[in-house]
Amino acid sequence: MAKELKLPTVHTYHTIYEDYTHYLTHRKILDKRAKAFVRVFSKICCNTVEQVIVPTEKVKELLLKYSVFREISVIPTGVNLRKFNPGLYLKEDVLALRNQFGIKPEDKVLLYLGRISKEKNIAEIIEAMPDYMRNREQVKFLIVGGGPEIEHLKQVVADRNMTDKIIFTGPKPWDNIGLFYQLGDVFVSASQSETQGLTYIEAMAAGLPVVAKRDKCLEDILEPGWNGYDFTDREGLIKGLDAIFFENNGIPYGENAKIRMQRYSSEEFAKNVERVYEEVMQRDAISEQRAAYETKKISHLFHT
Repeated sequence: MAKELKLPTVHTYHTIYEDYTHYLTHRKILDKRAKAFVRVFSKICCNTVEQVIVPTEKVKELLLKYSVFREISVIPTGVNLRKFNPGLYLKEDVLALRNQFGIKPEDKVLLYLGRISKEKNIAEIIEAMPDYMRNREQVKFLIVGGGPEIEHLKQVVADRNMTDKIIFTGPKPWDNIGLFYQLGDVFVSASQSETQGLTYIEAMAAGLPVVAKRDKCLEDILEPGWNGYDFTDREGLIKGLDAIFFENNGIPYGENAKIRMQRYSSEEFAKNVERVYEEVMQRDAISEQRAAYETKKISHLFHT
């Protein structure tokens, strides 16, 4: 339609499709070919538009590796921060919901909220929990969400006799998701398939520090020792959790997290995207003027 109407197109690329090809292929050799196809298809799509918007430098670098030569603007996807404001939720409602899942008021809760799938790497966190929780009786891990990996992970937890410590809530309605963020004390993730990590932003907007596996998409979000910690191995994961849960270092991780998230508001996103659209329209108008001038010039030469 854009080509027919001679309109410039701006494309937002916010999913690393390579990380999802295993849902279509079930053999390694086929998956390699699928990933190669995705890379070529992404390059073609992005090179046939006027400009590309990506949420992080991580995605920009990926597209450059794909040989995308169009101009790329890095604009973090905006979030309605008000939805996750802790002040919206009554303490008694939070305590009642925690009680529903067997969580006591004094318990310390690791929270994962999102899709439960292979690429989210929740298994890495679960595997660390038996050792971590052995001498930390008040710690629990709450997993909110649904997905293709949930039954497998439930079985892993049952095999380790951890069902009272690692709790699955199942999928929850989006309209009520802000309340579920209030159930946690720390948001935890080992995913490295994120383009931006919107759940990190939502969690921090809800006042939760984040302990996450080191990833380039976290560079502008997570400041280790200020609003959470990153890790590369199990030792780093445990160290980050203990620093927040048990070390009385006076750092207001949650408040720092909320402060950092102000730059990711939906209003800020809208202003930045509008600016890109205006730049593209101006370039398109200039191109049309040049084309009209060249046409007129050629026509004049032809008639003379």
